[in-house]
Amino acid sequence: MNPVFDNSTKAGTAGGTLLTILANINSADLLKTGILAAVGAIVSFSVTLAIEVPMRVGTFLFNESTLKRGLDRSRKESSCARKMKPAT
Repeated sequence: MNPVFDNSTKAGTAGGTLLTILANINSADLLKTGILAAVGAIVSFSVTLAIEVPMRVGTFLFNESTLKRGLDRSRKESSCARKMKPAT
């Protein structure tokens, strides 16, 4: 035998549950929850930035084109140094 629930029974159950939960929550608990949520968001954002910035710098410093430019630059400098040897 399956009981038949109409929409008013479901709405009454949901409303009663929500009102019971709201009646048992203190304003101090809401304030504490809000403060902890804000602190958590700030810490999460800060850690994300602390990880992301070195990753971007490392990616820029060690990507293929930057390394190739550095090698090309050092080869040019060494060839210029050889050309400009002091006369003996």
